[in-house]
Amino acid sequence: QLIIKPVYVHYNTVLTKTRHLVAQLRKSSIAVEKIVLKCGKSVISDCTTRWNSTYLMISRLLAIKGPINEVLTEIGNAIYKIYIFIYRRRRRRPPSVS
Repeated sequence: QLIIKPVYVHYNTVLTKTRHLVAQLRKSSIAVEKIVLKCGKSVISDCTTRWNSTYLMISRLLAIKGPINEVLTEIGNAIYKIYIFIYRRRRRRPPSVS
């Protein structure tokens, strides 16, 4: 955990926005239900004491990006605006996950 902390500094803005999106999605029971119906999976929130959970959160969010986009479009609330803002900024410099 102490070794990975300095890396978080470079991606702090993106991680903060991603955590906020995941938190907002998890708060909405309607959004969670629709996402699970569409793809059989839900978003994962990370735990600050487990560095691998951040990777799992991001990889799951990217894996179910399509169903999340559909659900947020259907719901049509403020979460959708946050989602669009995050992914527009992300396209400029996508992180390399292998």
